[in-house]
Amino acid sequence: LQDFAQSRGLPPLLIATDQEGGYVKRVREGVLETPPAMDLGKYADPQLCFSAGYYVSRDLKKLGINLFYAPVLDINNNPRNPVIGLRSFGTTLDAVLGCALPFEQGARRAAAEREGGALPVIKHFPGHGDTEKDSHWDLPVVRKNLPILRSFELMPFRAAIQQGAVAVMTAHILYPEIDPNWPATLSPRWLQEILRGELGFRGTVFTDAMEMHAIAEHFASAKPPLQALLAGADVLLFTSWQDEPRQAILELQQSLQPSHWAALRRALENQLRLKLSLIQPEHYLDKAEAEWYESFRWRSPETNQPIYSREKTQELLRGIRWSPPPKKKRVWLAGRKNRR
Repeated sequence: LQDFAQSRGLPPLLIATDQEGGYVKRVREGVLETPPAMDLGKYADPQLCFSAGYYVSRDLKKLGINLFYAPVLDINNNPRNPVIGLRSFGTTLDAVLGCALPFEQGARRAAAEREGGALPVIKHFPGHGDTEKDSHWDLPVVRKNLPILRSFELMPFRAAIQQGAVAVMTAHILYPEIDPNWPATLSPRWLQEILRGELGFRGTVFTDAMEMHAIAEHFASAKPPLQALLAGADVLLFTSWQDEPRQAILELQQSLQPSHWAALRRALENQLRLKLSLIQPEHYLDKAEAEWYESFRWRSPETNQPIYSREKTQELLRGIRWSPPPKKKRVWLAGRKNRR
């Protein structure tokens, strides 16, 4: 697919996957296997976290995948959380900052090198750690005010953005103290005022899967695709090609008005800007322009973090004992298969 796009003179396709590690990985072969994030975080070795992100990113890119939805920046501070659990790097702020951020930087460093890597997407903004409902099936509500969130849940996102994170995924969670009407995915207050305004994010905003019941059932009458676009989302994520994405495209085509074009243009520009970091300039530019672009483009994140060799990384990862998988009452299958 990527070769086909290149042969037509197109920028790379955004081909993405969930590759958090542990029990949440979609590519089973050809990519460095990492333990659940919680177990990696407990090991408390920032260099290993950085190296793991680096090699996972490189391996995915070799397969044509240039984007992956990880790392999870949620702090799993609620023991009754039914969906995050081992996917979080820890139950404390220090644990998440100490491993999730180096993992993201390692992945981005791989993407910045000449051989390339898959860009990481931090998630789930503004925080899915203190919930007691699974947004795949219901609408979580977190009754915390903004000062409390600033001092805890938002801190990993703030730090990652300050360090150069290029993509973020939203959470389908309602925070009535901040926006009583819309969950974060559909909220201009969250995506424009706080994420882009207060936190200064300049990258690409992805929604979590729009088929999830938190959106598809609780806000079905609100034209969620249009609302997410107007709220500040740049990519509407659908995880199947069944009725839902087709309906979303039709809904956007029927609903878009001239007053919405600025939001559509913003989404397009942010997608293309993300792709600029993935191109090989010699395929699109003449020699002089490509040399200039390379001198500007191929820069690693500003970090002094050393990296383990692949062999050392694999050896250390094999030594980490995995926590047992969570017991799932229902397995999420995208689209119509989830309808009751």
